[in-house]
Amino acid sequence: MKNKTSIVTISLLLLFMGCQPSASDLKFGTIDTSQSALDPNQPISFSQIKSSILTPHCLSCHSSVGTESNLKNWITPGNPQASLFFTTVENGSMPKNQAPLDTKSLEMIKMYIEQMVSTPTASIPASSNPVPTTANGISFAQIKAAVLTPYKCLNCHSFSTETQLAKWINKTNPEQSLFYTEIQSGSMPPSGSTVSTTNEELVLQYIKDFAAR
Repeated sequence: MKNKTSIVTISLLLLFMGCQPSASDLKFGTIDTSQSALDPNQPISFSQIKSSILTPHCLSCHSSVGTESNLKNWITPGNPQASLFFTTVENGSMPKNQAPLDTKSLEMIKMYIEQMVSTPTASIPASSNPVPTTANGISFAQIKAAVLTPYKCLNCHSFSTETQLAKWINKTNPEQSLFYTEIQSGSMPPSGSTVSTTNEELVLQYIKDFAAR
């Protein structure tokens, strides 16, 4: 009985060993170093962002972001989730008509924004002199000089003429005009100086004057 048990044990052992792959059967995949984790302590420069992301994916439609100063209009320093540059690529709405950015590119953008030094930006002071009105109220030239140009609205929006700006105006209900509500809510400008209360009132009065013409 003992010998029979030993024979069964040896047979099972040989069978088990026969099922094991030999060293020559092992296959190792190639590690994709391009997707390796980024070093959180490694600074990300604008030149890296431009060469890896902006040039191949963005500049064909958004040529203005070819400089870091213009790209910052889409960034809230230190806060990726409040930065259009990050959120629009994270949710896949950008780049247009292209595959979504890979995880490493998203991580690079996130780190680039987080590493930016966030400095408080004071509101652009309102002029000590009230904006003069004309017989037709506040003019487009005045609103362009007081709001559109200093707050860099024209960097991202084609408001160079009043006809173009009119698309953002609700003549029936001026308070519901996108030109006013986006500024009042703080959505615009996306980063940088906050539009002063005086200039918010100026925008609303301009819309009302425009609607009354």
